[in-house]
Amino acid sequence: MPDPEKYKGKRKPRKTRAEQWQHFNQHKLEPPPIEGGHQLAEWLHEIGIYDEGDNGPKTISWQTLAAWQQATGTAISAEEMTLLRKLSRDYVAQYYASDDPNCPAPSLDVGKLDRDSLSDKLDSAFDNAWDD
Repeated sequence: MPDPEKYKGKRKPRKTRAEQWQHFNQHKLEPPPIEGGHQLAEWLHEIGIYDEGDNGPKTISWQTLAAWQQATGTAISAEEMTLLRKLSRDYVAQYYASDDPNCPAPSLDVGKLDRDSLSDKLDSAFDNAWDD
């Protein structure tokens, strides 16, 4: 249990639940916007982002891409096929890297992480948790 004397006079006024909810929703992580390449993203989802391997997901194969191209009659260039494989490879690499509990979220720019600000936010969250 935190020592109330330690925090005396340092706390901000309590927010209402509505204010807390609005604050929470402002900081939701959103995927980065796609500027162009919508067609490639749609194709990747049609094909499947990865193939099933013996031990989990693996990069989509050339055979999978060729079968999809033939089945749908989609005209796709070699460069686009290579890019689709690269996207699949990056997805699978992140999938396996995410097994590590210390792995940062892919959308988090670790270089711009302000540890002091994060520490203050965590302190505030824990302070609010004990205010009931």
